[in-house]
Amino acid sequence: LALLRFRDFEPKDASQLLRAFAVADVDAPRLFETAAKELKIEDFAPQDLADTAFAMSSTSAARLDSSPLFFDAVASAVVQRRQGKGGLGDFTAHDLSSLVLAFAMVGDAAMMAHASPHKDLLFAAVAAEAPRRIGEFDAHHLASLAWAYAQRGDDPLLFRAIAREASSKMAAFAPPDLAYAVWAFAVREAARRETTRDSDVTEFFAAAEAEAQARLGDFSAQDFGSTLWSFATARIPAPLLFRRAAATEDVVQECNSQDLANVAWAFATAGIAAPRLFEAIAAEAEKDVLQFTAQELASLLWAFATTGVFVAPKLVDALGARLATRLHEASPANLVDAAWALSVCEARKDLLRPVFAEVAHRGEEELSSHDVERLALAALAARARFPDLDVPPELSSSLTKKAPSQLQRDVAATMLRRRPGWTTTNLEPPLELAHRDDKLALQVDGPSHFLQDALTGDFVLSGAAHFNKRLLHTMGYHVVSVSFREWDALSTDADRAHLLDQKLAAALPPTLLSSSSSAAE
Repeated sequence: LALLRFRDFEPKDASQLLRAFAVADVDAPRLFETAAKELKIEDFAPQDLADTAFAMSSTSAARLDSSPLFFDAVASAVVQRRQGKGGLGDFTAHDLSSLVLAFAMVGDAAMMAHASPHKDLLFAAVAAEAPRRIGEFDAHHLASLAWAYAQRGDDPLLFRAIAREASSKMAAFAPPDLAYAVWAFAVREAARRETTRDSDVTEFFAAAEAEAQARLGDFSAQDFGSTLWSFATARIPAPLLFRRAAATEDVVQECNSQDLANVAWAFATAGIAAPRLFEAIAAEAEKDVLQFTAQELASLLWAFATTGVFVAPKLVDALGARLATRLHEASPANLVDAAWALSVCEARKDLLRPVFAEVAHRGEEELSSHDVERLALAALAARARFPDLDVPPELSSSLTKKAPSQLQRDVAATMLRRRPGWTTTNLEPPLELAHRDDKLALQVDGPSHFLQDALTGDFVLSGAAHFNKRLLHTMGYHVVSVSFREWDALSTDADRAHLLDQKLAAALPPTLLSSSSSAAE
């Protein structure tokens, strides 16, 4: 009926009709195709323009052949009005946020068929307009504005304005809007890759953590996972939020595969252990491993391996087998996470083989130095367990010796004085300090080797540190472990030397212990 009479529709009627179909999530390609071709955008009022653009971006209409010309016409109309006498003064906060949100949702794909500078000019126009009128934006529109510009790249002035206003209106954010806003700032922080951040942004994250922690019970599973993922991605410490989340096990039953992967990845990345929550995640994941994508499988396995939470072999087998069927979807980083995690979890040979084969097929060109290092450790461990496993030898040869930390240097110096024969030269990683004659290896566990239990506050050794220790044992070494907490608790050289004597006594077999005592004397 609408198609038959579409030319009779006034701009407001047309925009409301299209928005209704979009909100109802009803696919009507012929209707939207007709609208894209016949609407005279230049006649639209600001709200009608924004609502129509949002409707077009929210449905399959964004993929229509006519969409590029339509969106370019919208962007051109906004730019022309900005150049007019009144500028964008007639556009409300709703209009401005809806416009940029629509274009961010569409992305570049819908514009590629019709190259035009109007889209970039539209984003620039709204970025110039919004900060001076930021007080007009409510919580929902602030979240939309932040989300849209997080897709486009950094705009420091705009993000500072959003951060200040959002912090003052934090109690007005609905959980989905709070999750979207935190996600936007997290993505922006990750893209900046800077160690310092604006004070306004820091205050925003602090206010967001307090609000999320207080209202976490109202969050959907998606908002729950997204918010935790965001704080972890931005490297923002949020101990109260994660502590509350660790005790919220019931929400796990409502999580889909992406939510489960997000929650697990967030805890592992934040360095927080939550055994009971992870047990609930494992139980939920085991119900239907077929729902997981390659990225989700890799993230989930990596999180279990990193936190050191025991995963039943049955679940590792199920996740690994499902991953083997989806390796073609995995990114290079996903493959490294999977190879390392399966090695840590001591997966079966038939589960390790396809992952390493895919890595070998793709090569290491797209991997970071950190990924290459983890991949090499995984290859070394896999070959130690399964000598006949077809692992490319160049993978383990990628291991490089890292510069020791001050803590490692201090412990090594004291150890050298206690027992001659220790060396740091010509050692195969992960060896840092070794006594070849007695097959002793020193592992210094600094802060990065520990996670903090979300509920008790205790520090627990990470899965990665346990993995290194197991690998050293596999290489035939007795491991002497010294943690930073033990070392820093002692203030004198004599006390620290006594600590090392105790560590050696615990690590050495009786046949070597007597020679150790003689050497120390």
